[in-house]
Amino acid sequence: MKLAGSSVAIRADASRRIGSGHLMRGLTLADALRERGANCIFAARRGDGDMLSYLQARGYATADLPPRPDGDEDADDLQRRDAMETLARLPSRVDLLVCDHYDLSDTWQLALRAQCDRLMVIDDLANRDHDCDLLLDQNLGRVPADYASRVPGQCRILAGPAFAVLRPQFAVARSAALERRARTGGALIRLMISLGGVDEPNATCKVLEVIESTTVGRTSEIVVLLGAGAPWIDEVKALAARSVANIQVHVGVSDVAALLQEADLAIGAAGGSSWERCCLGVPALLIVLADNQRPGARALESAGAAVILGELSTFTDRLCAELEGLHEDPASLRRMSEAAAAVTDGLGVVRVVHALEQL
Repeated sequence: MKLAGSSVAIRADASRRIGSGHLMRGLTLADALRERGANCIFAARRGDGDMLSYLQARGYATADLPPRPDGDEDADDLQRRDAMETLARLPSRVDLLVCDHYDLSDTWQLALRAQCDRLMVIDDLANRDHDCDLLLDQNLGRVPADYASRVPGQCRILAGPAFAVLRPQFAVARSAALERRARTGGALIRLMISLGGVDEPNATCKVLEVIESTTVGRTSEIVVLLGAGAPWIDEVKALAARSVANIQVHVGVSDVAALLQEADLAIGAAGGSSWERCCLGVPALLIVLADNQRPGARALESAGAAVILGELSTFTDRLCAELEGLHEDPASLRRMSEAAAAVTDGLGVVRVVHALEQL
């Protein structure tokens, strides 16, 4: 597939309910394709936290789909309606259609086939059939065989975090980040808290309240990252202002890698940000915020790159114990950092674009 001059449509949503991860990795892919001369448009549904204005500010055209209707809807009916709405708002034909959406499967893809030359799917679940030419699942432990019976025989499958779609800033920062960790030897100087761009349940405040009672809260610098659309920004800032801990709150940061490369440990969710942390050798204490995060969290823990604290309702005691233990045992933190760095090198988007060029 020739990317220069090609037309690319990306179907992905962001909202308070589902977060921003799907749309952000679509944006990362779009940036890489645009560098190679492709013209990209996003088909995304309007709603609370949709990020459509953000896409437009980044110079991308958007095909705005109407808000999702209230009430339950049969899965196939949902897909057929979404397909009709997407068809009506996209150009009459595109060279490449990229679908990153848990509610959409081969029912939707078959309906769009006549409007695109190539179709790519980004998935994390391996729980439904797809009709596509290229499938990407960037999760640790995933292998092509997981999708062999769910895609056409000619479909190429990219599996594992070697293909993680990360912004170029992470690969650029990797060397300096790993050198810094080698120098500090596992000391817990700076702790980062990043629980998703939206953090709908306000897990950030709950974590900060726990950290205040630990040695780390008294001796380490605490860096908090929040997306610009997070609903609890004022509450987090107020807590930081009255806290005895040294807490810095950053909102809507464009260069996350610059902050993350200075962190020694992160508290986060097991979503797409896991690969950003691993690229820079930052181990993590994971809070499971959604059922679909469990397999990824277990894989990271098995690799030695993370420790699972549990769910939002149960993580408190485990967080205290793990923070105190890692503060007292720099060697363990250093080993976790090395394990994290071995997961991905941050060049996944380059490999994905190369795969698209070969279609």
